[in-house]
Amino acid sequence: SDKSNDPFSFNQTFSNESIHDLDQALSNSLPPDTVVLAAQSRDVQCNIGSSVSAASPFGIVLGSFPDATFVPFVLENERVLPHGNVDSEPTESLRELLKPHETGNASTDDESFWSVFFVYVAGNRGMTESASFLASLQKRYPRATIVGGVCESGFCGMTRANTKETENTAAHSQDKDERNDLKELYSKKSIKELKSIYVSAVGTGTDRSVFSGLEKSDLISMAVDATLKSYADMQTGIAHSTESDSSDMQFVTDGIFGLAIGGADVNVPVKSVVSLGLKSMTTGNNVVGDTRYDSNTVIVSDAEYVTKSDDGYPLGEEDGQPPVHIIKSVRDTSTGATISPYQHLKSFRSQPMFIGFKENSSGSDSGDGNGAGYTLYNDYEMLTNESSNQISIMLRAENSKSLQGCSFDGFSVDRQACVDDMDYTLSSLKSVLRTKRLLGAIMFSCAGRGPGPIMTPSTSSKGGGPMLDATLFHEYFPNIPCLGFYAGGEIGPQAMAGRYDGGGALTSDGSSLYQSGRVAIQGFTAVFAVFIVPEKRPDVFSGINDSPEEIGLFLRNCFKRSVD
Repeated sequence: SDKSNDPFSFNQTFSNESIHDLDQALSNSLPPDTVVLAAQSRDVQCNIGSSVSAASPFGIVLGSFPDATFVPFVLENERVLPHGNVDSEPTESLRELLKPHETGNASTDDESFWSVFFVYVAGNRGMTESASFLASLQKRYPRATIVGGVCESGFCGMTRANTKETENTAAHSQDKDERNDLKELYSKKSIKELKSIYVSAVGTGTDRSVFSGLEKSDLISMAVDATLKSYADMQTGIAHSTESDSSDMQFVTDGIFGLAIGGADVNVPVKSVVSLGLKSMTTGNNVVGDTRYDSNTVIVSDAEYVTKSDDGYPLGEEDGQPPVHIIKSVRDTSTGATISPYQHLKSFRSQPMFIGFKENSSGSDSGDGNGAGYTLYNDYEMLTNESSNQISIMLRAENSKSLQGCSFDGFSVDRQACVDDMDYTLSSLKSVLRTKRLLGAIMFSCAGRGPGPIMTPSTSSKGGGPMLDATLFHEYFPNIPCLGFYAGGEIGPQAMAGRYDGGGALTSDGSSLYQSGRVAIQGFTAVFAVFIVPEKRPDVFSGINDSPEEIGLFLRNCFKRSVD
């Protein structure tokens, strides 16, 4: 740490250590019970002060949010992990892992408590299971922000209590002198530190209800007994399962791992921002918010929402088949012609990477362009009606709201659009944060976007050089720490096209900039998790008596002192 009082501090150390040595170094350097999530990737991005670099072999960002709850998890086959096994039925097993940590959750619905998940994917098995895991995770926590990336390997877990202080006064024997030494040492610890020592000694899966109603003297005795037992375990060769005797880290080379963050919104100040540069295949223009993208020349004129029980359901009668939207025809508002969506897509020079639908604010098919942006799909299919020889588009329905009357377009990824969209997104983020404070950011950027240049200066109107996303972030937020890696797939809310409000700009509260839900592994995107200082609300202050009687007494004393 740079010893700053800022809750987000940044420094580079251990740059030449192996990952196992790094585990030991972190455990020796960080406070006990510190949750650690790490990814190993070919390229690591570090914004430190005035430096923007992808040359460092190692970077670390440190944060302290004492009112939030952090729980690491690993999905790995046939391994029972110290911090929870989420093998079969992953979201339900993860739910069981998280449940004991919901102490103080006023809501009966855990959906409102667990609001952020960082998810890292490594190896073939991780990639194979990632789509279903992310879908089930989002379904279980529909309002949660889920971000992360595909990396080569990594680790997560929790540092254990550092026992160096006790090593100076005890020889790891369970005699009377050592017990007294430990009691004296632990009597100087806070209640929180005593709980951490106990949990670290017996394992992070400890049910914290064991601390309920205990006095500090009871906690001291529990911590001493647990510490002495851990010494005995180490002497008999059945110590912790990891290579480090001071940490509880699990290394992952083929699986899914991550970090769940819970608490009230005021305690979990994490928002996600997603950027993807797209070009409209209808107009040929880049989709960038400040140009007020408007390709609303094609409107869905005939669409159906069809479930398995409806006539004409196209996916068969097998159990578990999802409802679908079927787009039968679209209307070109510039010519008045009604055609099949297939005919419209066929008019493009190439197959679009995405098709998108944007709800018009009036709910009509007038194409007024006041929606919140195009919802993108890349898993659509063509359906042929044999009787009419009409070709429709089918896509799996995320909800029952009809797509009739929505604007319709096809999109392709464009390098210049990536530059422009990132520039506009970060400019908008700076505008949204003009009355707030940004603490730091975690970046997951596509390996195709950096760290090398995605465009040459002669072909780009702005940016496009090395470390595009991190460089633009630094331009708008100089001296703000940003750590990230270039991923083989970026995990985050599905990118949208043309996000703006009715006035042609992103909303001032960030509601059209920040995204959550619809998590997906995407390509050629940049996903930022930004940590923002939460606004303090008067209703969360405690210990302040602002009753009329108390205020009156205060004022009388003030006037009395003035007279005296």
